[in-house]
Amino acid sequence: MTDDSAKGIVVRNVTSEDEEKMVAYFESLGQASRDFFHPHPFDRENARRVCGSTDRQTFCVVAEHEDRIIGYAWFGMSEKSPYPMLGIGISDNAQGKGLGRILMDTLIEEARRRNHAGLRLTVYPNNDRAVRLYTNCGFKIVGEKGQEHVMDLVF
Repeated sequence: MTDDSAKGIVVRNVTSEDEEKMVAYFESLGQASRDFFHPHPFDRENARRVCGSTDRQTFCVVAEHEDRIIGYAWFGMSEKSPYPMLGIGISDNAQGKGLGRILMDTLIEEARRRNHAGLRLTVYPNNDRAVRLYTNCGFKIVGEKGQEHVMDLVF
């Protein structure tokens, strides 16, 4: 989050101990968030999978505030993309405050550190806030997949 609103926000690698917090985060997502962001079902099984992944190709961080997860972001290799695919989710009450940019910068920095050639994501065109964030981070629309834009950031 930007300026004073960033105080108390910790961005760190996800751990297996985060499972209960991730379940609570999933449960906190409103319908609009679920409509735009649905990489997997928001249930305990997927909280366990996200928090317990040992896949070294995947990078996942959480954003915490007052001991609650308020966002998470990741990237991982995909057979469908020349670049790692990324995802980012932010709790409803933390949106619009700069946390998305913090998480995107974290992913981009780590992808560069790992010498990836770029990153890819998909986004619904009517998710104006997300499209604006991704464009401001340097992503370009390179195609369409179903009802979503495909956007790449090439390093």
